[in-house]
Amino acid sequence: MTRLLTSLKFWALALTLVWIAVVAVLIADHPELAQAH
Repeated sequence: MTRLLTSLKFWALALTLVWIAVVAVLIADHPELAQAH
């Protein structure tokens, strides 16, 4: 488990998934953001 937690690949993947989820929620809550870009 410690090896997994210290894995840079694991953290990169986890952060990417969290970022995508946050962006998806923001766009869902604020449709105007999708058209602004």
